[in-house]
Amino acid sequence: MDVTLYTWSACKHCETARGILRERGIEFAEYALDADRELKRRLADELGRADMPYARVDGELLGGVAALRDRLASEAD
Repeated sequence: MDVTLYTWSACKHCETARGILRERGIEFAEYALDADRELKRRLADELGRADMPYARVDGELLGGVAALRDRLASEAD
């Protein structure tokens, strides 16, 4: 599974997402968006909403912790 987590320093949901991935033993790349507001805007535009954190799992862009949990649960099925 290829996972990139896009985070924001003041985001408690980003911490939750990191914990979920670590608990499941899923390796992930992390990209902090604090210094790249343009990428943050592009990800929000691509997703159609601004739910943090963003995660790209096997090419699929997700927004928010609930979406990440749902995607990981579907992998377990």
